[in-house]
Amino acid sequence: MVSKSGTNELHGSVYEYLRNSFFDAPQFNAPTVAPFRLNNFGGSLGGPIIRSKLFFFTNHEAVRQMFYKQNTGYVPTDA
Repeated sequence: MVSKSGTNELHGSVYEYLRNSFFDAPQFNAPTVAPFRLNNFGGSLGGPIIRSKLFFFTNHEAVRQMFYKQNTGYVPTDA
């Protein structure tokens, strides 16, 4: 890991990655698309604590995911 020395200005970034079932095609034997939602988001912030001497950096990332899996099976008859 390589870390650059700090600067005397605040710097940061934010991001989000979104994927949901709106973009999915239905499975071969399913009439509808199973609900799915994935959010991956976070951000970082860095800057000076004491000018030109002491610096900080913090980062946060979170993932939220919701999905349902549809199972299809065959049940034999009484015969």
